[in-house]
Parts: sequence; C-alpha cells; structure tokens
Amino acid sequence: MPGTVVAEAGYLLSREGGAVVEGQFLTSLADGTLRPVELTREDYVRAGELVLADQSLLLGTTDAVSSQSACGSDWSRSPASTADNFTVVRPRHAKALTLLPE
Repeated sequence: MPGTVVAEAGYLLSREGGAVVEGQFLTSLADGTLRPVELTREDYVRAGELVLADQSLLLGTTDAVSSQSACGSDWSRSPASTADNFTVVRPRHAKALTLLPE
C-alpha cells in the first residue's frame, strides 16, 4: 500500500476503531505483515489520468492510487482493499480486482 493510503487508512482506523486498532495497523507495517510500496513515476502519471478522467467523481490522490488502477504490474496479482471507487475505476493491468474481504 502506498504512503498516501497508509495515512488515510490510519486515520480511518483511528476514527472507526480507536487508538488500539490504529496502533495494531502501524505495528503490522513495522513487522512486515503489511508492506508499504513506493509509487513509480508511471503510477503518478496514471493516478493523474484517473483524477482528470471524470472530474465529477472527485477522485482524489489517495483514491486514485489505492484503486490499484494507478499502480504498475507488480500489483496485478495483489489483492485490493475495498474502497468506494473500485466499482467505477477499472484497472488497465488486469480484467478485475480481487476485493477484500471476500
């Protein structure tokens, strides 16, 4: 998960589950259970395309990169976390995304 997603996930976990849940999330990043990824230039280009493609969606940076449509082929076999824009934004690198929880 990109850093932009880590920040938003931490905020949402804190808001919905409290400090303990947010702390567990951060611990999972520290111990390698979850692995943050660095976005590439191409990822940022694709995220920009998504944000500009349909401005009525109000797709922001975190949504664009977390949709995995913005991310390169290294993510093509990775499961995605659910988010509100996954039903609207389609990936370029795969026919469909695996949304969790299943």
